Amino acid sequence: MQREIKFKRFYFRNEDKTDLICSRIWGMKINNSEFTAPTNVSLSCSYIDCQFIGLEDKNGIEIYEGYIVNCNGNIGQIVYSLNDDAYQIAGFVFKTDGVEYRIDTDNFEVIGNIYENPELLTENK
Repeated sequence: MQREIKFKRFYFRNEDKTDLICSRIWGMKINNSEFTAPTNVSLSCSYIDCQFIGLEDKNGIEIYEGYIVNCNGNIGQIVYSLNDDAYQIAGFVFKTDGVEYRIDTDNFEVIGNIYENPELLTENK
């Protein structure tokens, strides 16, 4: 099985990560030697990397940490839990090792991310 390790890097003009410049995908594939290095946008910008969780939504869009998804009307943010060693959203747990899924990602739809669309989380409360 080929495991793809990818990140989406969000670049910001400021340290508090509120003024987004752009984002880029970078990563590697384990079974071959492909590697894409992150692109430097500016030496004076800050950034944060969000890991690809190994799953796609119902439309085939890759899901990364920090993405906001809608699952049957429930909206939440994808986060990684160190305690559970799994990615989570709104109390649901799913694992990316290909062995076990406790939720049906066919019902997940990416609707944004916390850096470009933070209002999606506050609108849902």
